[in-house]
Amino acid sequence: MAGKTLKTFKNLSDFRSGFSDLKQKMDHKHGIHLLDITKFDKELGNKTFLEKSYEAAVEDSPKVSKISEAHGKLTRLKNSLERESSGFEDLDKLYNKLVAQLNEASKKNKGDVKKLSEDKEYDEAQANLLKLAPHWKKASKKRNDFRKAERELAALDKKLTEIKAEASKKCPVEVKRDSKKLLLLIAGDKVVEYSLKHTK
Repeated sequence: MAGKTLKTFKNLSDFRSGFSDLKQKMDHKHGIHLLDITKFDKELGNKTFLEKSYEAAVEDSPKVSKISEAHGKLTRLKNSLERESSGFEDLDKLYNKLVAQLNEASKKNKGDVKKLSEDKEYDEAQANLLKLAPHWKKASKKRNDFRKAERELAALDKKLTEIKAEASKKCPVEVKRDSKKLLLLIAGDKVVEYSLKHTK
C-alpha cells in the first residue's frame, strides 16, 4: 500500500499505549493538522471495532487458520461420533443384563452342559446375546473413538489458545499517510481510512 508509514506497532496493545505519542508527532513532525488528527482519533474511537478487526487478522494468520481448520474438522468428527455412539449406554445395559442372565443360569445349573442346553432362559439369553454382540461391539468402538476425539479436541483447544495468544502479540498495527488520507492497517489490511480535510 502506497504512502508513508508514520509508525508500526507490534500489536494492538502496543498501538493503544503508543498512539497518544504518535498523535503529538503527527502534528509537529509530520505536518498533519490538529483537526485531522482529532477526527482520525475519533474514527479509531470504537474499541470493539478495532478489537474485532484485530481478532479477525489474528484468526487469518497462517498458523492460527491452519489449527482452526483442524479444530473444525475434529469438532465435526467428534459430534458425528457422539451421535453414532449415543445408544451405547442402552446397548451396554442390555448386554450386561444378558451376560448376568447367562451367569445366573450357569450357577443355577452348576455348569452342567446338559442341564444348560435344556434351560430355556439360558438358550434365550444366549441367542439374544449373539444377536446383540455385533451391534454392541460396533457401538463400543464408536464410543471409544468419540472419547479419543474428545481428548484430542481438548489438546487442540489448548494448542489453539496458545497459538492465538502468540499470534496476537505479533500482529502489526500500522498508521500510514499519503497526500490525501490517514490509514490504519492491521496485518497489512486497511481497517480505517480518513480523508485529510484540513492538512495542506
